[in-house]
Amino acid sequence: MLETLTHFLQEIVAGVAEVCIPLVQLVGVAVLMLSAIRGVIDYAQRKPHVGVTLAHGLALALEFMLGAEVLHIVLAHDWKELGVLGVGVIIHILMTLLLHQEVKEGKEKE
Repeated sequence: MLETLTHFLQEIVAGVAEVCIPLVQLVGVAVLMLSAIRGVIDYAQRKPHVGVTLAHGLALALEFMLGAEVLHIVLAHDWKELGVLGVGVIIHILMTLLLHQEVKEGKEKE
């Protein structure tokens, strides 16, 4: 009985994750595209601190992509797949930290 319930709940979680992963990725791509467009417009208008604004948008997009990677972990079926996803998560975290540092340094220059 408990085993059946556990399996049922795992199937529900997997189904929700499979739906949410592309949605979270889509939001991340949308944020990335909007940030890039905003960066080009700001650059064309010669606005100051374009790099900081762009880095902030890129960091936000990476946060969404990191969220999608974490959801992928829910669906991992073996240790190899989990290891690959873990490396991806670490890369996303490092990129986000670097972008946050760039934003911080840019704000300090203001």
